[in-house]
Amino acid sequence: MMLSSIVWAFLLMPNICILGSHSERSWNFEVISASMVSSDESKVNATIHVNRISFSESVVSANVYWNCGAEDDSTASFVVLHSRSGRENDYSNTPYQIPNQNLKTFVDNYYHDMFYLNVANCSNLPPYFDVPPVKMRYILNECSMTGDGFPYILPLGYYKFHLVLKTEATFTISFIVKLTSKSMG
Repeated sequence: MMLSSIVWAFLLMPNICILGSHSERSWNFEVISASMVSSDESKVNATIHVNRISFSESVVSANVYWNCGAEDDSTASFVVLHSRSGRENDYSNTPYQIPNQNLKTFVDNYYHDMFYLNVANCSNLPPYFDVPPVKMRYILNECSMTGDGFPYILPLGYYKFHLVLKTEATFTISFIVKLTSKSMG
């Protein structure tokens, strides 16, 4: 009888945890800084800046003129580093990496859920991209990045995100964000 109860407890535990959870993030997300760098500004020319609008909230504005194609060998990768303190020498790799892969594969698998959800209401970016992207100016206007599409539970501290796109030019987008506990605001 006792063994039977233990087996049922183990079988039901995942369901109880899932049903009992509210699927809420345990953290608040604040963008500290952002940068964009292009190896050829005639192909990709970009500006980005972060404006603080309150004690714990900031918005991101960017202007990206995309004037290049994407060949079959175009690639993308995403690297995430974490630091509890935010000191430069304290950052280390995290398991949240997207290895270098074909640009179309990257866009199809990650663009909408990890990036677009954060900028849908404040940009002219399409919900889904064709590869190559349309040659035009893409604008983000005071986007309040929320961290949508990220895991619900993450270690608190500072994160560096580096997205590297290699097409006719190499284009790198970097963010430093701070995650704080929701209970601490």
